[in-house]
Amino acid sequence: MSMISNLIKNDIERNPNLKKVYQDQDEDLEFAITVDKLRDELGWSQRKLAEELGKPQSTIARIENGDSKPNLETMKAIAEVTNKKLKIAYV
Repeated sequence: MSMISNLIKNDIERNPNLKKVYQDQDEDLEFAITVDKLRDELGWSQRKLAEELGKPQSTIARIENGDSKPNLETMKAIAEVTNKKLKIAYV
């Protein structure tokens, strides 16, 4: 287990309420990484993706910074403008 994983585990053991906080942050990070990788794969800037979506560049920046989760409509729109399929799974 990595050092950060151990720190998180210890935090949760000391304060079980943190489990939800860490889960939410994990989701935010996953969205951020996915959108960033997709843009990189396409060679697009945040500005280019934002223009294709008809949204401000700051929207993409907030998603990629983990400050905001895209809603379902935004996720569908990202899939459409990038010619990708959107896959949502319960795990």
